[in-house]
Amino acid sequence: MAAIVAILFAGCKKDDNATPDVTLIGGSDTIISLNAPYTDPGATASDAEDGTLLPTSDESAANPDVNNAGVYYVKWTVTDADGNSASATRTITVRNDAYELAGSYNTTEGGGTPWTQTISLSTTQNNVIKFSKFANYQNNTGIVAVVTSLGSDKYVQITPSPQQANGIGATACDHSFSGDGFGNKLTASGSGYTFSIKFTDQITGGGGSCTPTGALPFEDVFIPN
Repeated sequence: MAAIVAILFAGCKKDDNATPDVTLIGGSDTIISLNAPYTDPGATASDAEDGTLLPTSDESAANPDVNNAGVYYVKWTVTDADGNSASATRTITVRNDAYELAGSYNTTEGGGTPWTQTISLSTTQNNVIKFSKFANYQNNTGIVAVVTSLGSDKYVQITPSPQQANGIGATACDHSFSGDGFGNKLTASGSGYTFSIKFTDQITGGGGSCTPTGALPFEDVFIPN
């Protein structure tokens, strides 16, 4: 009888309650540029009973969505033959490369009285920034600029141009803004950057007191608060 019991026990497989190991290839946190392609470097997995396993991920065209700035999570999961599961997650930040320009600025134009405005980032176009009060006109929030590189230097330009802004300022006139070459390059200043933007401003119409003009040149200087 003892021999039969021994044979029965020898033929039983011990239950596998241990979870597999999942290891990400590369770091668990990564930052990529907005609009840049991305392919996750993957993961490896192994199990004490089953050996090498093949993990799967929830990476897709929308995870990460490289055309929308934000934080995304790609999870790699594996399950062994006994149903034990394990996973590892990579955090992916899709970021506008102009992120260092976001913030509040004292802005001057032609040595006049400074005004405060905020620069924010496009969440869909890399290196594109937006203004809360461009050229010191009330309600002028639709103008965008692009951070461009010239060698090792960076500049901010009104691009594309012209850009139309209707009903802005105290007189609610319609204006057309265009880029006008390079202003001052980005220069480190405290925790931010100073720079200037050269542009032309043309009144194209609007309310009864709006007289159309030619394209007049201006340069706005931005100093971070």
